[in-house]
Amino acid sequence: MKSIKFISIILGLLITMGCSSCHELDQILEQGNGTNQSSSTGPTDLVPYRDSGHELAANGIAYANIPYASDSKNDYDLVLPKNFSEGDKLPVVIFFHGGGFVQGNKNSLYKKTSVMKEMETYLNEGIAVANANYRLLGNNENQGVLKCLEDAKYLVQRLKYEAPGNGINPEKIILRGTSAGGSMSLWVALRDDMAEPQSADPILRMSTRVAGVVAENAQSSLDVKRWEEVFQQYNYKYDEGLDAEMKARLYGLYGLNAPSGAVNREVFESETDEYRAKVDFANFMDQNDPPIMVANKPKLEGPPLEKNLIFHHRDHARFLETQSQKVSGSFNASNAFYYETDPSIKDITDFVENILK
Repeated sequence: MKSIKFISIILGLLITMGCSSCHELDQILEQGNGTNQSSSTGPTDLVPYRDSGHELAANGIAYANIPYASDSKNDYDLVLPKNFSEGDKLPVVIFFHGGGFVQGNKNSLYKKTSVMKEMETYLNEGIAVANANYRLLGNNENQGVLKCLEDAKYLVQRLKYEAPGNGINPEKIILRGTSAGGSMSLWVALRDDMAEPQSADPILRMSTRVAGVVAENAQSSLDVKRWEEVFQQYNYKYDEGLDAEMKARLYGLYGLNAPSGAVNREVFESETDEYRAKVDFANFMDQNDPPIMVANKPKLEGPPLEKNLIFHHRDHARFLETQSQKVSGSFNASNAFYYETDPSIKDITDFVENILK
């Protein structure tokens, strides 16, 4: 009876104050009837983005569609563990969706049972989860894949800049991507620190270094010419057997419009040489890199005669392992490359938790 009386009093106060919405009352009622899944309100800076209807709201304190840059595609969700307390500095795993840089969005990950299970595991272990959108390549693309990669970089810097007000420990960030998202994650992690100390934008002054990466069904490089090395045993040529869509994607990857007719290798490579060098993350590997896991499924094998095999072939993982060994022998003992056995969710979560513990 006391709780009913209390709510009645609050309702009266809200009416007296001329409340134009019932948002405040909804929060009070949630707390009163036990539907609020957490006793914490989370970071005050994120209150406007609180989403009690989020797919992961039952597992933590969820915030949705938080902007991190100026484009409408530049937003992310952040979910903190239930036991979060103001002032906590938590490790975080940032998810980037796949889609060949031309399609997909963060919400698609919530529809995948395995991804949801992985996210829930992290939250239960006291690890925050972020899930990001980024700009996609369009028709008549004139910027190319670097705009997607730069979005991933900027989100890392933004999260660090806003820490600890967002509940994040800037020293414990793991990047987790699938397909295109995996390549984005590897590009950020394997580059030397991209902080710009003299930038007028304080976010760009932040370090881009991360604690680790999990890339699933990712590419070995975004320089398509290097894929001829990856698939050498199959005598693969990046410019052969292209339909109209694949030719447009080949050129669009580097911000060019596809010409009519066949690809002129000499002209194409001359036009894209500088750009391809900027996105060839296999060539960035060195002893300063964080631990990486590249998990490409073993069933993705054989001649790369169709898109799924070209983009996700197990030999991409094998190529990255070989590159890491060339750099420094055993390289990083924490690195993991899967292409002969399927990694389970536990393999991935154990890898992440061992880095963040």
